[in-house]
Amino acid sequence: EWDSSTMAFAPRTDEGDFYLVGSEWVLDTDSAADAAITYNADGSATLINSNTQFSAKISISQTDISGLSMKALAGSGAGKLLIDDSALFPAGSLAFTTLFENLNDEYQVEVWDNGNDTTIDGNRVSYLDQNVTNLADVETTFAAGSDQYLWLDNNRVQFAANEILNIYNREFSPVLIGTGTYVTTPVQGQTLLMLNVPASLKEHPEETSFLVEWIDPNLGNIVKTGFFTPANSIDTDSDFAGKWRKL
Repeated sequence: EWDSSTMAFAPRTDEGDFYLVGSEWVLDTDSAADAAITYNADGSATLINSNTQFSAKISISQTDISGLSMKALAGSGAGKLLIDDSALFPAGSLAFTTLFENLNDEYQVEVWDNGNDTTIDGNRVSYLDQNVTNLADVETTFAAGSDQYLWLDNNRVQFAANEILNIYNREFSPVLIGTGTYVTTPVQGQTLLMLNVPASLKEHPEETSFLVEWIDPNLGNIVKTGFFTPANSIDTDSDFAGKWRKL
């Protein structure tokens, strides 16, 4: 990756994400050599990653969008390109979506960019430029009533008594918009702090966020964010597809 601070290319840390395989976190490098595809009689395909044991069914969905508003389906970005805001799709118009269905439970921890510093993973819980190093400190650092908030998905949260998660918007003056729950639980030999947020407040309703303790080669003990996606969850390939599926 190009590093603008040194005006040179530098190695990236985000070469792949980690998946929980057995009791270990395994790095998926997105290598085509690790993937095998088989084609099914119904026209779908099954993708199996031999490195992470992840498998998914891939299929194509078709929907008749004849007579529907072009602007509504295109969204606020592409919709601006329309000459006629009232334009409708003509008869026979079809929309196609690639559907990805998880065939097994998936625990995933991503690697994020950290600005221009490509040697340090940006996916870490911190406050006032200090890294949180264990799960117990997460609950005290971001306790309800404090001035510290944990950024989570499109919102931010604080940890209240009785395993209640207070959920706030991302405005300068946070407003409580809902509650969820949190629980520390063992999963396949790992200890995860599961953060259960109502689906209506998630960017991806099928996913459940969690926190996990991590040993980083550059930073030492940190806490990273991950997400759990259960088997049989279906994701689509675009926001456009998500829009017309809801109509």
